[in-house]
Amino acid sequence: WSTPCPPRCTSHSGGFPATPPGGKIHNTGYAPESSVPICRMSVKTILEGERKPTLRAVAEPVKTKPRDIDSLLEDLRDTAVAAAGVGLAAPQIGIEKQVCIVKIDDEFVLLLNPEIVWRSEEEDTVEEGCLSLPGVAVAVPRAKAIMLRYRDGKWKEQERKFLDLDARIVQHEVDHLNGVLIVDYRSSRG
Repeated sequence: WSTPCPPRCTSHSGGFPATPPGGKIHNTGYAPESSVPICRMSVKTILEGERKPTLRAVAEPVKTKPRDIDSLLEDLRDTAVAAAGVGLAAPQIGIEKQVCIVKIDDEFVLLLNPEIVWRSEEEDTVEEGCLSLPGVAVAVPRAKAIMLRYRDGKWKEQERKFLDLDARIVQHEVDHLNGVLIVDYRSSRG
């Protein structure tokens, strides 16, 4: 009840109501004995730095549907929204599991144990940034199309093709799950 609304909070569509609501408003509340609205977004700290061990570790596969999957999705989504990100991997918030989200068509898609099973030969190189490396931009070559196998939030196996920017975002987040950061592309290119 003590967390103020993050600067980039978009959950309130124009702000809080002027008086305490009779019903529940998405992700909002009021501090006890106060009419001051408080945001309940689940914003976690994003780990920063290319030498952080959690960012460099290969994340553990998820073996069974997590009981707290809705909570984890909310943590990832709210943190990405607050940081104006288009994707976020669990290791970036200190959770060493093969879980990430990617923003596709204005919606965050949850990916559990994502595995790229096909990459197009055609690549393009685009400068990328990373929420874990503020102020760093690196030209990264990536496949223009990929096929991804993953489990969704209901633990159903999915296979989906991603193209262009969507493919780039997915590849970036899958890299995080394998301990790879954009700065590694800079050093590998000589």
